[in-house]
Amino acid sequence: MITQARATAIGCVAIILWSVDTIVNIYLARLPIFQVLGCAWILSFLLYAFILCARHEWHKVKQPFWVWIIGSVGICGAHWALVWGLRLAPASQITVISAIWPIMVIAMGGWMLHQRRKWISLIGAVVGFLGVWLVLTDGKGIDGYRWEYSPGYLLAVGSSLLWSTYIIMTRKNVNVSSEMMGMYLGVGGAFALFYHLLFENFVMPHPIEWFLLILKGGVTLSASYFCWDFAIKRGNFALLNVLAYFNPVLTLTFLSLLGLAVPKMSLWVGGSLVTIAAILCGAHTKKQARNKEPAL
Repeated sequence: MITQARATAIGCVAIILWSVDTIVNIYLARLPIFQVLGCAWILSFLLYAFILCARHEWHKVKQPFWVWIIGSVGICGAHWALVWGLRLAPASQITVISAIWPIMVIAMGGWMLHQRRKWISLIGAVVGFLGVWLVLTDGKGIDGYRWEYSPGYLLAVGSSLLWSTYIIMTRKNVNVSSEMMGMYLGVGGAFALFYHLLFENFVMPHPIEWFLLILKGGVTLSASYFCWDFAIKRGNFALLNVLAYFNPVLTLTFLSLLGLAVPKMSLWVGGSLVTIAAILCGAHTKKQARNKEPAL
């Protein structure tokens, strides 16, 4: 019996792994993007396939065609956009922008999941976007905005939109097995390697890059996606969305400690505003979550 509290704790593991994955992506920037994604996604798929074979549970992946489409586009599309964005703009800014997805989930969930929304959610959304703007402009207003980074910013927004849509659709279809995550990555991996062979030149990874590719495919992708997919289906959905907002603060901490980001005041204040926004957006849904059954 998996309680709601345990399922929520499993979701927290995914949040930590996402922060680690951002660091891994930065250190793999020397390699072609589709080479990185193809290798990582295929490795993740193989791990899921091994588990399915060991358990004789391949019947779990017999899902309607639309489930495969939504999952593959939502998971792989969001990840591709995020990784590409990290190569076109500072990692600290991409991290904060990509953190707006819980706001999107709250907004879209009110419509798609027929959840009630209150003014406090709208206030939280405004606070969250103010935090993002503060980070993008370095606290200097429009004069501080770096237009050359706009493609990276747009990719980060697109990543958030795709990920939010996937989460909402997953919440509406809780009977889809978590093992499908590996199948989605397998589909994306096949397309990524095909594109790599046609349009990119293979770059031989250094030993440390081989290690990071294995870490990415085997842990920060496969494990994190499985944990999050499991948690949003069986855990405290509203609380997980709030906790997810701490991901940018956690990632910014890692980036600063590793010397990959300058710990500016505007960066920390903006990240904190995004976290506060999450608390505001999720405040009115916590009470509803507590009224649900504690065990699933």
